[in-house]
Amino acid sequence: MAYSNISHHIPCYEIITENALWAIKKDDDLLGYALHCLYIAAILDLPSDDRGRCEFIDYGRRCYMHNDIIQQIDKFENEYQAIKAIEWYTQTSGFPNRFVNETCRTLSMARFFKIRYYLKNIHIQLEKLHSDTVNWVPPVLPVYRGEVVSLELHQKLSANVGQRFLTTAFLSTTCSRKVADMFCASDQDQHQVESDKVSVIYTILISTKTTQQKAFVDIQDHSTKKYEYEILMPIGTLLQSLAMRKREASGP
Repeated sequence: MAYSNISHHIPCYEIITENALWAIKKDDDLLGYALHCLYIAAILDLPSDDRGRCEFIDYGRRCYMHNDIIQQIDKFENEYQAIKAIEWYTQTSGFPNRFVNETCRTLSMARFFKIRYYLKNIHIQLEKLHSDTVNWVPPVLPVYRGEVVSLELHQKLSANVGQRFLTTAFLSTTCSRKVADMFCASDQDQHQVESDKVSVIYTILISTKTTQQKAFVDIQDHSTKKYEYEILMPIGTLLQSLAMRKREASGP
């Protein structure tokens, strides 16, 4: 079964590509979610071989032909090891993390196939680390994500309180509220944020004892930025928006 783009088949879903969220508009219709997860599972069942590696690198070069990231792709080709997929993901170069997430947000199955090599590598490592993570986390784990988003996206999120969202890419979160603050405009820098932008912090509550299908992982020990205390959430994680509150300028 092949689908060139899931969004062509599921009109009740709204793609919010700016921050990798896919809003589910009908509670009783999860067909798109099921198709998305099935295709990801099929991709992850494919072998991680030299052919996939070459296709991944070649596709990256085509996408960034006139970009400085091409140098990072060359470095990836020469130095990458599959057992260090997470370490490479946390690098600030933009490759492979930016490349992979931008590709995933398109929901294009043809493009998913081209990045299967790296998706498989990072999935294997996340699966191995997941069991270690669930051994120490509390029954409900609060994590945070800070970013500056467009007013349009903020309005969409406000209008969808109570709705469910699907992550269409890897979602980086942190155990530290202070770290989340670093990723959105700080109070003293608010005046520097463009007028059509909004500084937001997401608080995500993970029910750790019932979340069995998706391998949320503490990747601090494998990250190049250990101070971020990162919890990485995989593609296809289902979230629900419970509330939205205005962020106070003087406090958390």
